Amino acid sequence: MSGLLRNKGIGNWELEIGNWELGIGNWELGIGNWELGIGNGFLFGCS
Repeated sequence: MSGLLRNKGIGNWELEIGNWELGIGNWELGIGNWELGIGNGFLFGCS
């Protein structure tokens, strides 16, 4: 889903660029199929 805007349903949009994600309002670091939500402290996988 590279280059798509997604709404996570938690009040913020994020721009997915390859395996990386930029979360506006709370930052997320995409590592492979995983993303680490630093702002909200959640670790979850997208597969």
